[in-house]
Amino acid sequence: MNPNCKTTCGKTSIPYPFGMGEDPTCFRHSMFNITCDESSKPPKALLRGQEVLDISLQGQLRIKFPIGWDCYSESGIQTDYDPGFSFNISGSPYTFSNTRNKFTAIGCDTQAYVKSNPYVEYFLKKRDHHFRFGCMSSCWSTTSVINGSCTGIGCCQSVIPADLKSSLLISIFDGYADIDECKDEKTHNCKQMCINMPGGYNCKCREGYHGDGWNNGTGCTADPKEFPLVKVILGTGLSLLFLLTASTWTYWFWRKRRSMKLKEKFFQQNGGLMLQQKINTHRSDAFKIFTIEELERATNNYDASTIVGQGGFGIVYKGVLPNNRIVAIKKSKLVDASQIDQFINELDILSQVNHRNVVKLLGCCLEDQVPILVYEFISNGTLYHYIHEGGHLPSISLKNRLRIAAEIAEALAYLHSAASMPIFHRDIKSANILLDNNFTVKVADFGVSKLVPIDHTQITTLVTGTWGYLDPECLQTGKLTDKSDVYSFGVVLLELLTGEKVVCLNRSHDDRNLATYFVNVMKDNRLFQVLEERVRSEASEEQLMAIAQLPLRCLKLKGEKRPTMKEVVVDLQRLRGLHNQPSVHDQETERLLCETSQDCTDDAGGHSSIGGHFDMSLTLSR
Repeated sequence: MNPNCKTTCGKTSIPYPFGMGEDPTCFRHSMFNITCDESSKPPKALLRGQEVLDISLQGQLRIKFPIGWDCYSESGIQTDYDPGFSFNISGSPYTFSNTRNKFTAIGCDTQAYVKSNPYVEYFLKKRDHHFRFGCMSSCWSTTSVINGSCTGIGCCQSVIPADLKSSLLISIFDGYADIDECKDEKTHNCKQMCINMPGGYNCKCREGYHGDGWNNGTGCTADPKEFPLVKVILGTGLSLLFLLTASTWTYWFWRKRRSMKLKEKFFQQNGGLMLQQKINTHRSDAFKIFTIEELERATNNYDASTIVGQGGFGIVYKGVLPNNRIVAIKKSKLVDASQIDQFINELDILSQVNHRNVVKLLGCCLEDQVPILVYEFISNGTLYHYIHEGGHLPSISLKNRLRIAAEIAEALAYLHSAASMPIFHRDIKSANILLDNNFTVKVADFGVSKLVPIDHTQITTLVTGTWGYLDPECLQTGKLTDKSDVYSFGVVLLELLTGEKVVCLNRSHDDRNLATYFVNVMKDNRLFQVLEERVRSEASEEQLMAIAQLPLRCLKLKGEKRPTMKEVVVDLQRLRGLHNQPSVHDQETERLLCETSQDCTDDAGGHSSIGGHFDMSLTLSR
């Protein structure tokens, strides 16, 4: 026998010449091929669809046949019938054992027999295989049947013919029409309850009584009166369980309904209907209004481990949307209910901003008390980190510093002039400049940005922003212009060139503000003392002087003397070209210096004075 053949199916042993599988060497004959039904628990061995119970090497195989039945209603009408089985083993090496098998029928007034299949006889031309055998059982009632006995009372048995191989058909006949003795008290002998049975009836006592229920027996006697403690406890417990379940369900339903009403209230309060109308007008799928549940799932219910940043305006979480897109989710801390309409207008405009150097606003959620904004996630940190915290500044070449400055300028120029409505950022600083994996600039955090009507060049507003980056003219007048962003950009450019912090208590009192410090340095002709070492080593003195003029122009005290961001973009393109082509820089450097020298002279002192004034009016602590 092939040692690779499987020899068991569940708890049933399959010895050779029987076997399983498709390998013909595992069994002697195809009729000895056993199928193992492993979908059953435990697995079942099957031979031609019939369950194999055990196999004996003395030449016997025991299988399990289905049971046939014939059922009738109380009125004597047949309600269910199943002949049991028809099993053909003709042409196989098997025969039914006439010594180990018995045909058994159970029931009162039941006649059952087995006969050969006439169709098989006809098609196989084997008239000599015709047979019929069976038995009959009867009983007056179920009480007359002895358990374990099969002597013809409720159960009968018959042997089967020798060498039986042909198909079998079972026929069952109920030899009577059931009579319900319980319908008439004169036809039964019960004390209280009569139960009709096939071929008879049985007696039973009602609940609260005991006895056999027969008039000629022990009859029915009332049980002694006892307090139904078990029933009371069971009833009380079930009642409490029902009340608890009902209360829990009611509370859950109330909370869910209250939550839905709150979400609807906040959605309308935060201008959701207005925003939906504006989005439908644009017919764009780029901006989405999220549900609060979507953002809770994205941030694992705003788990603290997902926080990537926080400040005065709110907390930023890292979230993952169902499409596996990573996003930044900003929960603001404050909202001015009187400015909701303006906020929705700003949100609508910002959703249409599409520039490679501006963080994309993907959507918002208005179902919370404070609107939640969803941005694209920028993974490589902030420019502030690379300049002041990460210790990476010396590794950044002057070429890349100018590129970063140019990309910031291009983003601001786009917001000021190329967007559908001019947008003033109002909080440009190195901490709001993000860098992606390719160190491409992404201007972020429009939490305090302002939209400007096309026919306006300035708006009056509360002064907001970050100390050290604030436009001194805006601080004095309260009037916000595009030149306010130019001033803040000039401070960021100084950070890139010097590596110095915007406010530093280690510098002298008059020089604590970086802008004031730089103006004083330029007045004293000490530029090379403040520039970062790598910047000094990668450009000539003339080139560095030309580069230094740009932040100086951006930091003019009067906004009208500052360049526009478009002009800054042009200047940076020129400076980058100048840095990349050192052989032709002399004339270009001289021209840039000449363009800005007059501006440098008359405004430096004024800037220093105002800068010192602001510095003195602010109390700083370490």
